[in-house]
Amino acid sequence: MLAANDTKIIIDGQIETTVVIKSRRYAATFLASANVDEIILGRDWLTQNRAIWDFSSNSVSINGHKVDLVRRNSRVQRCKRCQVGSDLEIPPHSEAVIAANVIFGELRAQCSEKEHWTTVPSEPIPGLRVARTLVSGRAPTAAVRVCNISRRPIRLHKGQSISILQNVEIAAELPAAAQNVADAEQQRRTIVDDVDHSVPQATKDELSHHVDEYQDIFSYNEYDLGSTDLVMHEINTTANPPFITAFASATARQAACDR
Repeated sequence: MLAANDTKIIIDGQIETTVVIKSRRYAATFLASANVDEIILGRDWLTQNRAIWDFSSNSVSINGHKVDLVRRNSRVQRCKRCQVGSDLEIPPHSEAVIAANVIFGELRAQCSEKEHWTTVPSEPIPGLRVARTLVSGRAPTAAVRVCNISRRPIRLHKGQSISILQNVEIAAELPAAAQNVADAEQQRRTIVDDVDHSVPQATKDELSHHVDEYQDIFSYNEYDLGSTDLVMHEINTTANPPFITAFASATARQAACDR
């Protein structure tokens, strides 16, 4: 099923219940989803109960009864996070990839498939470490890697929060500015050509020879970090691209999500 902003969400079931608004009771049918943590009254319910929004009085009329609107407490932060998808147990001194439901703090219209998030390395409960996991902006579920570093099994329960999600920038492609730099040969020639005119030609020729001989030690742009064959190391990310995280304190956000 798709939410109002076309975000895919998982429906766990349906319930018929009663909504009480200012002592008046209204029948309603709700769809239950692990991806949404607040009540949303749909357009069909609003239409059925003749809801009219009066902006001038900051109120809503429901079946002819006026209901004053209350501003949401802006000090209560809402954030994107993930929760355990089912009851499970992590054995001692072991790691596992667990299924988690993504909780959308807000269903924003501008959320796109190119938007990516990552779990934040943390220890939600003593002995359980959460690793970074890249999550698509609209994915309703995520596979999160966790590690039990304790000597006892750790039980996780469905709906238990395991990590907040942090917005990241995918770094799979170089920015256009880095792709349009002058070629390496031209940059090496510039090093020699920019030498002061008072330097003898023989010295310039010797410099040119050394620049060409040791061309592999030069960095030609900010993304050219160089390489070596003295130590070989490989990180297999399979289909998951690398990403860049913005430096910011997550203390306030973590406190809000732990409430």
